[in-house]
Amino acid sequence: MYYLYVKTHNITGIKYLGQTIRDPFKYRGSGKIWRRHIKKHGYDVRTEILLQTESKAELVNYGLYYSRVFDVVSSSDWANLKEETGDGGFSNDSRLKSKSPESIQKIKDNHWSKKRPIEQKEHASKAAKSRLMTDDIRKSISNSLILKNKTADSHYNKGKKREIVSCPHCDKSGAKNTLTRWHFDNCKYKNSDVVIMVAH
Repeated sequence: MYYLYVKTHNITGIKYLGQTIRDPFKYRGSGKIWRRHIKKHGYDVRTEILLQTESKAELVNYGLYYSRVFDVVSSSDWANLKEETGDGGFSNDSRLKSKSPESIQKIKDNHWSKKRPIEQKEHASKAAKSRLMTDDIRKSISNSLILKNKTADSHYNKGKKREIVSCPHCDKSGAKNTLTRWHFDNCKYKNSDVVIMVAH
């Protein structure tokens, strides 16, 4: 059994033309704007049955008829984005695959962010800012990471003796693993006649 119905929101007065094979009084409707609307305002809705039929063709004919009589796509009183054709979505008709300018405008007009009160937008903005990391928090995290790394290094090197070496080109001395990076073959005085004497 097919049902063609109109649902009217008791608080806002917004209407929705739809069809279903389920119990139309329990079925809430599947339109994008309609579902968004009842999510925001609650499901306080009355349902009126326009047609009850076994024929899919009859459902389609009456769905299109009422869609045009009520002007459900263009009217801001209706939450429909397309004419009701009984297919539960866009049919194979290429004219219905792309949304009409009226449908696109209805989506824009009903976008939740535009409908939010100014106080709610300000509250959301403050909440977002409070989640941002302040300089103090960032600095404390950075310091704790540095301390953690130092502790890990000291634990790793605990009990090990560092091998001290001297660069043959500039006579600078230090730990072997550090000094070999900048001295020995990489020393800037390697090909120089000047030798720097470093007091120990």
